Amino acid sequence: SAMSTSEARRRAPHAAYLAGRFDAYRQSSRIVMALLREYSPVVEPLSLDEAYVDLAAGGIATDDLHALAQLIADLRAEMTRRTEGLSASVGVGSSKLIAKLASEQAKPDGHLIVASGSELQMITDLPVRAVPGVGPATMERLLRLGIATVADLQRASEKELVRELGSAAGAALHEMAFARDDREVQATREVKSISV
Repeated sequence: SAMSTSEARRRAPHAAYLAGRFDAYRQSSRIVMALLREYSPVVEPLSLDEAYVDLAAGGIATDDLHALAQLIADLRAEMTRRTEGLSASVGVGSSKLIAKLASEQAKPDGHLIVASGSELQMITDLPVRAVPGVGPATMERLLRLGIATVADLQRASEKELVRELGSAAGAALHEMAFARDDREVQATREVKSISV
């Protein structure tokens, strides 16, 4: 999914390559983010096409799963209407980690609500590469330790993970293995990089 165009051209030199339409992407993104802000004042955009939304900050009860599912279905339908046809995957969970993983499982055009208390059940059988922050280099290190699934990660000691991945990454990965994620949704974030 993140293959560079140069690598794609090397592998498939006779394929047709289409240029991106970034003005259209930005316009659609503005529409979607504005819609999300109608549901909550606390929306944390991650990119043009991804954001976290704090539903509780918008006064939305998350304990009635049937009502929540209807709200998500209505939101997705309204987004499709306003963007003239775009679809979305939505994940709802008790933390950013669980929401992200649920959204990934709901792709390409669905939604998944992970009930509070069922987070561990949801993540244990996932491949460890599904955990946000586990890229190719981290995955290679984890595989050398015999860690391929979140269940394997749960059995690993935090000390071992810190030794192999560094203190911040090792400790964070150990916490995520047990669905522990206390990061808050933030409407504004410090800019850490700029890309062109």
